[in-house]
Amino acid sequence: MFQVRTKEIRVNENGNLVQPVYKVHNVRDDGNGYPQFLIFEDGQWRYKSAKYFKPVEENDHEKY
Repeated sequence: MFQVRTKEIRVNENGNLVQPVYKVHNVRDDGNGYPQFLIFEDGQWRYKSAKYFKPVEENDHEKY
């Protein structure tokens, strides 16, 4: 298991900019060989394309 951060920056309800961090529980490829990550988002397990994420650096998660 490893952590990734979304590439897009979102604005939360307080008007702050955030980049959510997700734990990747599984990796698979789609039919064309592109990786997909299994994450738990909004109360559901979802496979999402890896192109929407970037890795969390070793000490990066401690900032938040």
